[in-house]
Amino acid sequence: MEKTINEKSKKINAEQLRELFDFTRKHYVDYHDLQCELADHLAHAIEQRWEEEPLLSFEEALQAEFKKFGIFGFSDIVAERHNALFKRYYRLVWREFRSVLTFPVLLIAVLATWGMYHSLMAYHHSYALFMLAFLVTSSWKLHRLKKQYRKKLKDTGHKWLFEEIIFSCGGFGVMMTVPMQFSHFVLDGEISPLLATVMSIVLSLMFIYDYVVLFRMPSKAKTYLQKVYPEYGLENLA
Repeated sequence: MEKTINEKSKKINAEQLRELFDFTRKHYVDYHDLQCELADHLAHAIEQRWEEEPLLSFEEALQAEFKKFGIFGFSDIVAERHNALFKRYYRLVWREFRSVLTFPVLLIAVLATWGMYHSLMAYHHSYALFMLAFLVTSSWKLHRLKKQYRKKLKDTGHKWLFEEIIFSCGGFGVMMTVPMQFSHFVLDGEISPLLATVMSIVLSLMFIYDYVVLFRMPSKAKTYLQKVYPEYGLENLA
């Protein structure tokens, strides 16, 4: 009889697996990839516990395993995963940035830098026009990406952490502040040739970075996501 109970108790059924997904959602895990990982981890842990305590109920086994995560529950796991994927994202950005720097692009960047330098030397307030072009282009594309991402969420109902990082452009707003740091130099009056050179180079690099994170990375999102989540392709066959 004891052997029969043990055999029947050692596997998670489909209904219990759904309950594990619900459990992760109730504990503030919104991302489908993390829900899958945590539900799988909990299912495996509960089955191992049942091998030692076959009479333990599903709820009792679940609560016992959840206590192992500590007082912060799943929040530490979510934070660790978020940081790891952010690092992966920036490695991909750097790789894409380097791949973009072909001879034609470098030539255009040099000519653009030269043009901005002479514009700044002739009329230093032209920096405001360059910044305006930068901000308008970035804001327009960010709006389009957010709209695209919201539609995808509505169609599938699933949030993937790495997908959200890509379509939010990985903290792009912070990077946008870099060229803005030069604004007070412009307001102070005339700028030196050295400062004009630095400002022109920074702006040129930021326009390339702008292209990589706002256009190139999202266009390759599906490829990147399938490498992180093999199951992502099944959800997005259409």
